[in-house]
Amino acid sequence: MIVSVMLRWLRTHRAGLLGWSAGLIGVTSMYLPFYTTVALDPELMDQYMSALPPEVVSAFGFDDITSPGGYVHSTVFGLLGLVLVLIAGITRGVRAIAGDEQTGSLETEVTAAVDRRDVYIGRALGVTVFVVILGLVTGVATALISGPSGLDLPLDRVAAGVAALTLLGVVHALIALAVGAATGRSSIALGVAVVAAVLGYFAHNLGPMIAEGIERFSPFYWAYGNRPLSEGFDWGGLGLLLILTVVAFVAGLVTFPRRDLGV
Repeated sequence: MIVSVMLRWLRTHRAGLLGWSAGLIGVTSMYLPFYTTVALDPELMDQYMSALPPEVVSAFGFDDITSPGGYVHSTVFGLLGLVLVLIAGITRGVRAIAGDEQTGSLETEVTAAVDRRDVYIGRALGVTVFVVILGLVTGVATALISGPSGLDLPLDRVAAGVAALTLLGVVHALIALAVGAATGRSSIALGVAVVAAVLGYFAHNLGPMIAEGIERFSPFYWAYGNRPLSEGFDWGGLGLLLILTVVAFVAGLVTFPRRDLGV
């Protein structure tokens, strides 16, 4: 039953999956080929970066922008690609329970002798698979474009970046899902997930300018603090992201069956 719920949800969102995938391929295809320009004149790029405050350059990873891993992070995995994955994941997490409950489309499943826990688990798996596919699409596009663009990123570095990007997307998607499952309000679910993402992002990137060590509490630091596209897998950081993912999932699983539904 759980698998049926998951597959039904994914079929409903297949058009969105194709659209977001196309967007990620477009971003990757647009930015990565420009690395040849950066690599040809790294001193010019350093001059541009020197015009910015050193704290900002370091915080956003621009101090490493002339290296292959630093460039891919600064343009795709840590910026535009990350934004697309977060938006896609959060909006799907919001719609999976709270959004469908408010539109009435959740009624069919929860009134058809399907255990509410199965509905929640199936839709949570659907959201997770949705985000994982987006992460894989980004990784495959990066791997294919890496060579022709002069990046020549090792596949294990690409895989490390994909793991970090994907888990960040899944964490925030399941936060949105869990809050929506607990409250039945899509506006609250969206607000909480967006605030969590914004606070986490700025804590990681600008936190050190405010208080030393504050960035270590950010999921974005767990994902990118050790620069996976340059240094490889950070198993400790990925483990913390996985723990937060499980906590968000369990929170929704506990609250959803106990709540009166507005269907």
